[in-house]
Amino acid sequence: MKQTVKGCFLLPVLVFLLALPASAIHLQDVYDQAGPGQGYDKILILDPGQVYTGYLIVTDGIRCGIRGNGALIRLDAGATISAYTGVTLDVDDCVITGGEVGLGFADCPSSRVTNCTLAGNTMGLALSNSVVSITNCIIAGNSQYGICWMTGPRPTQTYNNAWGNGELNYATFCSG
Repeated sequence: MKQTVKGCFLLPVLVFLLALPASAIHLQDVYDQAGPGQGYDKILILDPGQVYTGYLIVTDGIRCGIRGNGALIRLDAGATISAYTGVTLDVDDCVITGGEVGLGFADCPSSRVTNCTLAGNTMGLALSNSVVSITNCIIAGNSQYGICWMTGPRPTQTYNNAWGNGELNYATFCSG
């Protein structure tokens, strides 16, 4: 009886460990190596079986697309996926967790976030002077805000689910 209980406990642990990817890939490295495609200056096509870590900073008017295919992006503590000054950043089908801000947009003329889950960050999304469309996303369990709209045009939101975010699910004129 004792061996059966021990074996029952170890088997799920072993299966879990074998299912983990051998190593994580830094998201900024994927961006740095990405080439053009699908109408973007940089296109990142992520592997759903791989875990991506770190952070990402997109600047200088780049048009960037992230095709997540369901991949997990586990940001470093205090990190974010950031788009600044003239950048178009379109993100789809990702799970983004663990950062200060899952996705941050500042002075971006046109960006989209589609079919993403933003959970376990301090803020799911932070927007400042940016035109962003957020569609069919789950924004939950972030410790401060789900969506933090600071200044500029209100984000276009369609079919999103936001719940269980610390202070507010949708905050306007908040401080980031």
